Order: sequence, then structure tokens, then C-alpha cells
Amino acid sequence: MYSSKDISVVIVTYNRPEEIKVALEGLKNQKSKPYEVLVVDQSENPETKKETEKYKKFIPRLRYLRSEIPSIAIAKNKGLKKTSKTKIVLFLDDDAALGPDYMDEIVQAYNTLDANGIFGFYDVGGYENSLLKESGFKLKEKIKSLFLLGNCNDSSFRITSPYGNTSTFKIRKPVKAEWFPGTDPSYKKEVFKDLEFDENFFGWSLGEDVDISYRIHKKYNGLYAIPASVSHHHPQREWTIERKIKAIYMNQINHLYLFYKDMPEMRIRFTWNLVGISLYRFLSLFNLKNSKNNYIEFEHYLRSLAYCIKNKEKIKSGDLSIPFK
Repeated sequence: MYSSKDISVVIVTYNRPEEIKVALEGLKNQKSKPYEVLVVDQSENPETKKETEKYKKFIPRLRYLRSEIPSIAIAKNKGLKKTSKTKIVLFLDDDAALGPDYMDEIVQAYNTLDANGIFGFYDVGGYENSLLKESGFKLKEKIKSLFLLGNCNDSSFRITSPYGNTSTFKIRKPVKAEWFPGTDPSYKKEVFKDLEFDENFFGWSLGEDVDISYRIHKKYNGLYAIPASVSHHHPQREWTIERKIKAIYMNQINHLYLFYKDMPEMRIRFTWNLVGISLYRFLSLFNLKNSKNNYIEFEHYLRSLAYCIKNKEKIKSGDLSIPFK
């Protein structure tokens, strides 16, 4: 039987001293504390360290680690290797707010399910409402479903294609999963005997959460999403057009890499994905709101596709660099 003392928590963060307080506050208020908490900080300033130090008197065995290379995947591997001889590792987003019963809920799941990994499904709350109110949300979901790009109206967590996965806004009982989001996935540490996070992913490592969880699913199975007392904060930050362009390139490059690495049998679905994404990008040109940015994004989407075609072998080998800073 497992207890909360069998759990190590790893939190990876980068220049987010306000967000780290959300995760640490939730851990501080747990009815059953985990054995240890490791904060792996990639920040360019000392503010996150200062915030972490404040919680050491409230959270047993709270440790602060530095990771100099800005990469979620590298930082998670470092945190994993530095954990004690516990049996379960929980990778917690710095802005994931845990309810006081969260650890007990996770432990109960490991004790009652034949699980190698547990994801505490979070309360999306107002985020769900904001999505539903978005102009064209239902049309977007229909396009996503048609082109196997996934949707959030499913009751499961399945991989439908290299670009697509299903999820839901709410679950009432444990459901089997093929992938986990990065909010609060936990795994039995024994699955990492011959697996680790792919360090080819850099920066915010788009896709690393799908990559590791899907590989664990294929090799070991036993992944479950469960109802749990956790909420995920979505800070309302306006992205600059430069950041959006960078994300467009990263999205195409990383998904091409995921296709070759994890899902080569889905070639037809991958091609169908690209048809759907291209159609969606094209239709966005007729949206008068932010029309200038939509044209810029569409242009760079086409450029990113051309880059992927030209550099297919380089990307396939694990070079996920973006052709600009």
C-alpha cells in the first residue's frame, strides 16, 4: 500500500516567482504531505529562489535546484534524478493549485487501480466558460474533430493522430488514458528505469508531456485520469506577434518530430492533420478581428511548413532548433 510519503514532487519553473507561490501554497496546505518537494529553477533572476525559501518551514524536505539550460525536459530529468528513494514522482506545474485532499486522492488511486501513472484531472472552471464564449468555438471543435485534431468533448484521453488528442472538461470517475497534460502527471518511478524526458525538446518544450506519457502508455500501459482537487491557473498574458511566430514554428517542428518518433504508423492521419490545420489557418484570414496579425501568422505557417519539408531529416534526427531567435 502506498502513502503520501512514497511521493516526490518535482516543480519546474522559469521566471515565474508569482506562479511558484500557487504550487507551493497548495503543497503547504496538504492534509497528507509528500515525502519531498524539489523546485528546479531555470530563472534568470533570484526571485523564485527567494519565494521558495519562504516555504521551507512549512513543507518538509523542500529543496531548491538550479538548471542552467532553459528546457522543461532537461529540468524534469534533473529533478527526477535528484529525488530520494521514493516510489512515485509527481511533476507539478508551478501554477497548479492543489486542494488539501489532493495527495490523498492520488494515493487512493494508486492503491485501488492497476496504475503506472495517474493524472489528477483539474477543474478548468472559468477557463471552460471563456472557451465556450469564444467566437467560433463550436466551429473550431467541428473542424478539429473532422481532421482528427482532437477535441475537448470526449470522455477520454486518447491520441487520435500526431497532432490530435481528446480530453474533456469534466470527469466523474477514473478513465484510462493514452496521454497526460503537463499540469500534474505522476508516475511510478520504476517506469523511468529505461525511459526519460526527451531532451531534444527545448525552451517550453512543446509536446514533451505528450511524448513521455504516450511512450509510457505504449510500453507499460496503466495510465489513468482521475477526478482530483486541483485547478490550473491560466494567466491572461497577451502574446507578442514575435512569440506567436516562434510558437508556430515550434508547433510544426515538434509535431513532425513526434510523428517520426512515436507515431510513424499514422502517416495518413498526419497528412490529414495538415490539411485541416491549413484550412483553419486559411479561414482565419477572413476574421476581421486582428486581420493583420492573421495574415502574418498564415505567412509564417506556410514558411514553417516549407522549413519542415526542407529540413525533414534534420528534424527526424532530433534537431528541433527554430531558424531564428
